[in-house]
Amino acid sequence: MGRTDEQYPPVGGGDRDEGTDLRLEWYVRSKEDKSLPFFHKDEDIKELLLTTPHLKAEKTEIQRFFEKTEDRNRRKEYIKSIFNPEYTEIDLEDGRRVGYKTYQNVMHIWEGSYLSRTAQGYYDWGVIAEYFEGMRLMGELKDKAEPLPTVNGQLVFLDDLAEEKSSAFSIPQEMMDHTLRSGSPFSEGKFRIYSFFLQGHTVQEKAAFLKEEYGTGGHDPVLIGTGIGEDHDAKGLKLRRGFGEDAEQVLWKWEKVAKRIDELIASDRYMSQKELEYIPEYEKGVIAKGIYHFYTNQPEHVVRPYESGMYITDAIKVIRPQLNNPERIEELLSGMLEVLENTADFDRNYASMQKAYQQLRDYHNGVFSLFTPIIGEKEEVSSSVFIEPATEQVTDHVELELDDEQYEEVQDFIEQVGNLPSMNTPYDYEGDTVVYIGMDAYEIVTLSDDVVVLRNQMYPLFTEEMPRQEFERKVGENPANDHLKKKTEMPKVEELPTEQKEVTEQKEESLQELELPAEKEISPDLSPAWKKSMPKGKVQTFDLHPEIPQSQRHQFQITDDTLGQGSAKEKFRANIMAIQLLKKCEEENRYATPEEQEILSGYVGWGGLSDAFDGNKSAWETEYLELKIVLTKEEYEAARQSTLTAFYTPPVVIRSMYQALENMGLKSGNIVEPS
Repeated sequence: MGRTDEQYPPVGGGDRDEGTDLRLEWYVRSKEDKSLPFFHKDEDIKELLLTTPHLKAEKTEIQRFFEKTEDRNRRKEYIKSIFNPEYTEIDLEDGRRVGYKTYQNVMHIWEGSYLSRTAQGYYDWGVIAEYFEGMRLMGELKDKAEPLPTVNGQLVFLDDLAEEKSSAFSIPQEMMDHTLRSGSPFSEGKFRIYSFFLQGHTVQEKAAFLKEEYGTGGHDPVLIGTGIGEDHDAKGLKLRRGFGEDAEQVLWKWEKVAKRIDELIASDRYMSQKELEYIPEYEKGVIAKGIYHFYTNQPEHVVRPYESGMYITDAIKVIRPQLNNPERIEELLSGMLEVLENTADFDRNYASMQKAYQQLRDYHNGVFSLFTPIIGEKEEVSSSVFIEPATEQVTDHVELELDDEQYEEVQDFIEQVGNLPSMNTPYDYEGDTVVYIGMDAYEIVTLSDDVVVLRNQMYPLFTEEMPRQEFERKVGENPANDHLKKKTEMPKVEELPTEQKEVTEQKEESLQELELPAEKEISPDLSPAWKKSMPKGKVQTFDLHPEIPQSQRHQFQITDDTLGQGSAKEKFRANIMAIQLLKKCEEENRYATPEEQEILSGYVGWGGLSDAFDGNKSAWETEYLELKIVLTKEEYEAARQSTLTAFYTPPVVIRSMYQALENMGLKSGNIVEPS
């Protein structure tokens, strides 16, 4: 960032660090000068917002506020409050000059010097707040340059150094979660999804439901300023940057989407507080819609709770208020019952009519809910099976056996004991621990009370930081981390402090009074599938070919700096020679000689060689036939797909990377290059 100026028409004073009593003036939008081009480039606007030195909050403070505040109006007022009111201009990294002026209702942004500006735009504060939300989700809210680039910056770093652009595309988990929390594109689709997911369906059933609920479509952008668009169809949900076949993209199949929504629901992160508060109104809307369809095919003389011939949206507006009056509901039930009694049970609409009647009846009796989780029939469990002392689990079992008064008393005891410090289940982060955050695996580099430094195993070259509190929350919400929980012994009653001992003894006496049904002895394997497949302890190494003597084994070191260079056909020929030689060594069950290792090192992958896999390219006809002969069907298909993702890093690029890191202050250490 270059020079900054605060100039032009003065607007009062005040210390920005201590706040100001000045009230921003209102800008009359009808006075906008529309003769200038619209200033709309997202990257320029984001750079302006990120680099202005006059914000009253650090980037980390903005991030924390957004993480704990869902309300859009509060976010909007917060962002408006941290900007200075003066006319301000800065120089972007490329030398162009831009500026802004804040008003009560908008932020005026322009390109060039104010008096000779070449483009401008007036942005509502809600839009500016959404820019900050997009930068937060994309990991771009940073206070200062780090010694090493972030995960998102890693791809840019490699792009700058490599001759051939990598096609890898990474979407932060928070951005995907934001997309899922937006629900389907149809009205109140998120409520339908939430309701269905609480009803005990399988992952496959949930995936099929999502496929039907979303249909086919998409929108741009997912969030202002991110450049990320969303598409969905029968294959799944896709986030992309750009358009057409060349667009970078990440596709989540519907089963994967269903699993992530399950995780978000389990951690209370799918529905916002406002959405949860709206559920009663949503349910009334569902009942009203059912009543409308109940009468759809009835003769005109049948009395309805709405005017005959009304459109469904208008009819629901008429029906909904009637549901607030219990006496009116009784009248509705009486009328619907009369219609049902005069409808044959083989009528194609009879089942849906009966359902609408039952929903209204349940609502009148106070037992209607679309969002009560379905709990399966109680299974008999052996007393030999250890149950963790989780408050929710104990409460569920107790609730089945006690009357209301006893249940509330014992539940109070359970909650008191559950809140004891000794009952908490910490995680064991000793050693080179790998944790799962969202769908990604991270290695813990350093761990302190305030900050955790992580290395994404998909992009191990660089690190990223995360506040400790946020880290613990994300680790706790993913069941893939349960194996890290420390196994702690419950303290004996006599070892507890007096007040805790009394609580425990009372709890024990109350629970002993329970009479549980007869139990059958079972010994189930309660370990989740993902845990069964995990290796125990450290991975052991073994000799793949113990029959081959040490004299035939040779360590290889690359000495040719020209590897990876040459024309496309030269790279193709090097690949074919390496593959043919490798197959020969496999057939003869031996290692490669030093001379053969030189040939094998010439393999550079299939990136940029898609023409060789196109049978219609006459210039590559020979190579196409050669591929069909040398590779098996499976190998050919894998190689063809890799033309879009393969990335070979030549030695000259590696040296440039080391040089760049040395310039940043890294003097020694090992680097793993993600290819």
